Amino acid sequence: QPGGPFWAGPTHGLFRVVDRTLVPISISSGAHMQVLSISADGAGGLWLGDGAWLFRWNGSRLEPLVRPADVADGVKVSVARGDSRGRLWIGFAGGRLGFLEPQGSFHAVDAGKVADQRVHNAIHAIFEDRTGDVWIGGSAGLSRFRDGRLATAGVNNGLPGPRVLAIMEDAQHFLWLSVDRGVIRVAKQEVEKALASGRYRMQYHLYDPLDGLAGAATGTTMSMQSSDGRIWIVRGGGVTLVHPDDLASEFPVRAASPLRLEGRVANDR
Repeated sequence: QPGGPFWAGPTHGLFRVVDRTLVPISISSGAHMQVLSISADGAGGLWLGDGAWLFRWNGSRLEPLVRPADVADGVKVSVARGDSRGRLWIGFAGGRLGFLEPQGSFHAVDAGKVADQRVHNAIHAIFEDRTGDVWIGGSAGLSRFRDGRLATAGVNNGLPGPRVLAIMEDAQHFLWLSVDRGVIRVAKQEVEKALASGRYRMQYHLYDPLDGLAGAATGTTMSMQSSDGRIWIVRGGGVTLVHPDDLASEFPVRAASPLRLEGRVANDR
């Protein structure tokens, strides 16, 4: 919670960080709940995820999220993030996406032109930028939700693979996208061009282990920015810290078309 306490769910249960010490918080009378995600609810409470569903904790009671009418029984929550309007964005297994209004109503985001068709088969990341746009990383690339509409840029726009696993924005208005091959740093205006034209190929920098990037696109994959401006990138158990100011002299390069070698010839053989 910005400007509020720091919460953590390191192994099981909910903890509050006080003077660099983990203080356990009682959230239920039963067994300790495994807390895998934490989001503010806009009213001083928290939404806690256990890897399967969401539960609202108001400081004294723990209540499950009422399952939306168009979400089938057994469908799990894959990612949940709150935004500045007090909405809770939820990505469900299978690619369904929507948001919960502060008053409790749920709105599905129609991602396709055909009933029950979705752009993404899986939702990996949800991020709100400084302008209030909500970005979604999924199995089909990068989507932006603005003015009630969802637009998507993918491999046809130069992304080196279909999946976007984590999203972050730096002070220079570059988006950092964690993908299978590494981490992309791309200017937002480049993404805007791609969203406006399915044929536009974005210019960006791709950083991989040869640049010092730690970890791989497995397990926990996420990004965040600390108050000193540094970007923290978590990939497959590895943590990478980078300050965007150190990269100010670099210029994006146009994404090359994917290259595939199908044969080789040496000495006429």
